[in-house]
Amino acid sequence: MPEQTREQHQLLGGTALNTAGYFGGFIAALENLYMPAKAEQSNGNHHMSLVNLFDSLMRRVSNTFRGYIYKNSADAANEFSVKPFCVTHRGLDYSHAGSVNLGPLATGVNNIWAVISNTTGTITIGVGTAWPSIPHLRLGYIDMPASGHWLPDDLLPAADRHITPSGTTKFFKKLLHTDTGALDIGRVPANAIVAQAKVFVKTAFNGATPTLKIGDAVDDDRLGETGDFTLATPGLYTATRPYQFTALTTLRSTLSIGGSPSAGELYILMEYWF
Repeated sequence: MPEQTREQHQLLGGTALNTAGYFGGFIAALENLYMPAKAEQSNGNHHMSLVNLFDSLMRRVSNTFRGYIYKNSADAANEFSVKPFCVTHRGLDYSHAGSVNLGPLATGVNNIWAVISNTTGTITIGVGTAWPSIPHLRLGYIDMPASGHWLPDDLLPAADRHITPSGTTKFFKKLLHTDTGALDIGRVPANAIVAQAKVFVKTAFNGATPTLKIGDAVDDDRLGETGDFTLATPGLYTATRPYQFTALTTLRSTLSIGGSPSAGELYILMEYWF
């Protein structure tokens, strides 16, 4: 990369999409950013490293201004378009190539969102009168007039522009021999799929017939039955009883031990995705 001037460095901030409206005035915020010329530095390699660093930062920041909705000249009165964009989420890059003639828009408020596919690495655009229950990125909404074309004044950003939790998520829960009975171990969101429950018995449980069940308030062994885990023997045990929850659900463990137990330690690993 050749040596850059101050003006070129400011332009560098918009290499991904050099449009002030797209960045929401971000380029203007770079006016005070200045990198000394290579001749003014004792180490040219240091200069090039900074150039590459700023370029990477600007490209990454550009991804935070995601999903630019606009009116294409070819769009009908109740249609809209979306510029190409990408989102980095959970260490992966998801992209949308851009779309035109999306819709149709209903009269009144139309919510517009992006849905990330964990399997294909792509983004699809959705529109409706209510936000979807599946994980999504809220892009904005259009207040469609009863007649005629919608205008830029009818387009507003989403109030809470974010990505809801997506991808694979794990959580741990430690249980001792004193943690008997039903205990809440964590929550999973609506549409989450729990594929399996893993239990690592670190210290053998004594007492009479120690058992463990994993489930929820409706079915206490939905995800793990007593025969899936041998608490008297240290080791790793896996219960494969996949289930998809239709609503936000609290998972529970039920530890039962007879007699007078004095030892026992285990860790529950729950993994879900949606």
